[in-house]
Amino acid sequence: MKAQEAMARRQGAQPGPKAQALLTTRQGEVRRWEEARNIYRGLLETLSLTLPPFRISDSVPQTSAQVESQRQALGEAITT
Repeated sequence: MKAQEAMARRQGAQPGPKAQALLTTRQGEVRRWEEARNIYRGLLETLSLTLPPFRISDSVPQTSAQVESQRQALGEAITT
């Protein structure tokens, strides 16, 4: 909230080179974390759709070995 108020007060002012560099760096960090969050959520969604005893897409039964294999692969991807 304070940052938004400060931005509103300085709307017409041009940021200095250090401030602009910091702003660019922070925007890059935000994009990186948003991308990581989206990847993580996608992996969790895949995990939740593949672990039931039947595949969600076509209701074909899965063996415990198939489920475990998928769980391990997704667990490694999440860790990465």
